[in-house]
Amino acid sequence: MQCRGIGSLHFFCTKRFLITYLLLKEFTNNTQKGIRPPIDIRNFYLRRILRIWPLYFLVVWIGTVGFPYLLNTFFYQYHAPFTLGQVWPYYLFFMPFMVNFFYGHNLLEPLWSIGVEEIFYLFWAPMARYCGQLRYFPRLLIGILIVKGALSLWLNYGLGDHKIAAQFDQLQFEAMAIGSLGAYWVFYRTKPISASFWFSPLMQVICLGFLALRFFFHYSLMNSPIGPYYGFVFDDAPVAGWLVYALYLWLILNIALNEKHFFGLQGKLLQQLGDISYGVYMYHMIIIVFFFACFKQQISQLGWLSGGLFFYGLITITVVGISYLSKRFFENPFLRLKGRFL
Repeated sequence: MQCRGIGSLHFFCTKRFLITYLLLKEFTNNTQKGIRPPIDIRNFYLRRILRIWPLYFLVVWIGTVGFPYLLNTFFYQYHAPFTLGQVWPYYLFFMPFMVNFFYGHNLLEPLWSIGVEEIFYLFWAPMARYCGQLRYFPRLLIGILIVKGALSLWLNYGLGDHKIAAQFDQLQFEAMAIGSLGAYWVFYRTKPISASFWFSPLMQVICLGFLALRFFFHYSLMNSPIGPYYGFVFDDAPVAGWLVYALYLWLILNIALNEKHFFGLQGKLLQQLGDISYGVYMYHMIIIVFFFACFKQQISQLGWLSGGLFFYGLITITVVGISYLSKRFFENPFLRLKGRFL
């Protein structure tokens, strides 16, 4: 099984929680006003297109055409594992995870999660429209978990084809379903979540402890004597990610909505970083490869500590700067159009 990345867990749970909460709010408000249909699927798709597609296709062009040309012309002999002509159908139809499967690690590897997100959007808005505040909505989400888990188990143990299973597991619909269940619970909850046992001081200690293990000691524990048992719960089993997804959902709710949380992530700087987080995610791999190609020799001469500080410091500043410029001058003109489809 492929190790599920920390970033993708947070990404899928957070985005699905937010999108589902907004869809439930739209459904409820429009139902109370007598507006039919209660969810405008066309406008939903247009809003997602304006937010996701411009930067997605720009980064695809940069990674397949612009960046290789720049490096080979001015800096470094870069040998891309594929050309645009070989992979454009996968990126056009939002299947970049298939590029990773056929060509291995590459500049555009992080785009796999964008493809999974877009595939999920194809059916999520219609499902929310027809199941919005009905009792069938939680059942639908639980059904997604059951079907995804059963298929994953069959591919891994019944069929025994781990390559196909690894690709199927990248369609992390279970993470999206868990995030959506959290949104449903929060939306229809009448009491503050601080009153729930699951967000009590005791549960905060337990859940934060599990997250610390997963975040800081995962690989050490996987290689320890308890590795087989730890791995079954957190990494190896086809449904192992469910616990981690649930923990990340808990963390999101605890930080955002629990008035008695142990720590928060508020602040103007963090809000600004959150505003450009899409760009940070999309650009970071390209910038890392660029600086490594250009400064590999200088970094090796500095030593591991000073070289690491220089390398990661330069990357951090550059990624944040480019993401800010991209958001302000490239993404925002498209985002301003979203107001027409609210």
